[in-house]
Amino acid sequence: MLNKINDEHDKREAQKRPAPGRCTGCNVKFNRDYPCDQECPDCGYMTCESCSCSNNRGTCYCPSSNFGDYYCVRDPKWYHGNGRTGAMYAGDMHPEPDRRYYDYPEEVWETEPRKCATCGEMKRMLKKEFVKEYL
Repeated sequence: MLNKINDEHDKREAQKRPAPGRCTGCNVKFNRDYPCDQECPDCGYMTCESCSCSNNRGTCYCPSSNFGDYYCVRDPKWYHGNGRTGAMYAGDMHPEPDRRYYDYPEEVWETEPRKCATCGEMKRMLKKEFVKEYL
C-alpha cells in the first residue's frame, strides 16, 4: 500500500518538473548564444547566468540541497530551502571546516558522531537548539 502511495506521489512530482529548454527562474529560452548555466540533476531546475546567483531566483526545488550541493555541509542560512514551497531546510547540519564562516564553540556540537539523515555521512552534528543562532 505504501509503495503504491509513494509511486503515485513520484508520478505527480515528475509532472511538476520545469519545462526543458527554458530558465525556470525567468522563463528565457536557451539557445547557442544564451545557454543554460546550471541544471539540477535531481529536480530538473534550470537557470540562466542571470538567475544562477543565490539571491536571484537561483534556489532549485530540492528540499535538502541546491543543484546537488547538500545544505547539511554548509553553514546554516535563512535562504537554504525548497525553492518551490519556500520551506526552510531543517535537517541535520555538520558544516565542513573549509566551508565554515563561523568558528563554532564546542558546546554547539553533539558529543557523539552519528549518521546524517541528509547525506549519510558519520559526523558530529550541530545541536538543533543552536542552529537558529547562526541563521
